[in-house]
Amino acid sequence: MTSSSSSKKEENLTFAFGDAGESPTLPVPMLMLQWLYEQCLGFVRTAIKSDWSPWLRSFAGAWACASVAVYVAGYTCGYWLRKLLSLPTRFK
Repeated sequence: MTSSSSSKKEENLTFAFGDAGESPTLPVPMLMLQWLYEQCLGFVRTAIKSDWSPWLRSFAGAWACASVAVYVAGYTCGYWLRKLLSLPTRFK
């Protein structure tokens, strides 16, 4: 394979993906999401290193346990309700 044919293939690949030699930039909403992600990550790092980290960990654990309990209770009640409503009526 000659060098001229390989450079043509690279050129075709470059233009096939829409890159016309310009530097790639993200759309504004993506840049805002990236900025928000970096800010949240910085906040989490600061919170973990602070004196409040044991309290935050215990709060997050309690929140997770409560969330699981509510989810399971809702799932169970929904299952019972579906079963109750799907029973045939015996008294007419």
